[in-house]
Amino acid sequence: MTHQGDEGEAAEEEIDVETLELPPLPEHIQAL
Repeated sequence: MTHQGDEGEAAEEEIDVETLELPPLPEHIQAL
């Protein structure tokens, strides 16, 4: 397990949580 990989996973998880918390915005998701 490399440190970089761990960081990438954490960032991805954070984005997932934000997307779930935020309202359904297809445009916003596309922008990302």
